[in-house]
Amino acid sequence: MEKKAIHEELITVQNKIRDLKKDFFEKKKIKEEFFTAGEEFSEQINSLYEEVKKIEAENNLDEINKELETHKQEYEEVKTEYEKLKQVFEETLEKVKSNKKPRVTTSTSHDNSQDLKNRKISPQKAQKQLEALEHKVQTQVLSLDKEAEISKEIHELKEAASQFNKTPRDTSSKNEEEDNSPEAQEFKAVKKEYYEIRKKYNTIEKKIRSLYKQIRLISKDKKQKYKEIDKLRDQKKQAFEDFREHKKTYVELSKTLKDLFKEEEQILEELGDDAPIKKKKKRTFTRGNNNVDNSKKQKEFEDQLMKKGMTLTTEDLLSLQKRN
Repeated sequence: MEKKAIHEELITVQNKIRDLKKDFFEKKKIKEEFFTAGEEFSEQINSLYEEVKKIEAENNLDEINKELETHKQEYEEVKTEYEKLKQVFEETLEKVKSNKKPRVTTSTSHDNSQDLKNRKISPQKAQKQLEALEHKVQTQVLSLDKEAEISKEIHELKEAASQFNKTPRDTSSKNEEEDNSPEAQEFKAVKKEYYEIRKKYNTIEKKIRSLYKQIRLISKDKKQKYKEIDKLRDQKKQAFEDFREHKKTYVELSKTLKDLFKEEEQILEELGDDAPIKKKKKRTFTRGNNNVDNSKKQKEFEDQLMKKGMTLTTEDLLSLQKRN
């Protein structure tokens, strides 16, 4: 091959190297920007996790959870005892009621109450019936007999509902005052024990609800932080996906440059003494208001790395600039 043709081939290869190096360093810059962005997202995520820990520490969440577990365990133990005593209490109460002689003054009310229970009418249903009957009396024209019949039914329902709604405490207190039978004394002892366990049961239940409320309030602040974390995780994932994509292209450019440098070196060896002498080029970098010349040594170092298939890192550039 003539020297002229070899020189033209050399120029072509060197132009390719120049253009490709521009793309190479641009791709390197973009790649590193995405990597830096991903690292920054990681730092923000870690910072938010620290804030979550701080929220938990400031509100003694660990202590609250420990206390909650203790009360939950106690609740299950007391619940078993409470349900057992409740059954005994109700059975004892029914025994006292069945043995009690009805009083004349309350026989009608008792019968009405019992009648209400025998008819399987709940207090709520009785109330609805009362309202319907009262509305009927007020809005319809009725015969005297019919109106008297309805009025009697209204009176009976009111009396029965009143007796039905009386609590065991009301009934039992009267029994105790009026009855000193063994059954009544047994009921009195059972009632005392039952009320004590019921009070304990209700106290634990209220405490558990209170602790859950505290946890919900703390969780509300934590939930906001976790929403931010999830958003940052998505951004971090995208940043590193972009980084990997650009790195792939960057590696391909690096291999191509390595092949071009080998080709250039072969052409220069072929030219021998006729090989052109590379001119010294100066590049200026601005630091504040001062211009600093880039040395030939830096360029040669870059070319050597390219020929070996290696890349010049930011740390290498800073190191060379310090030497110069």
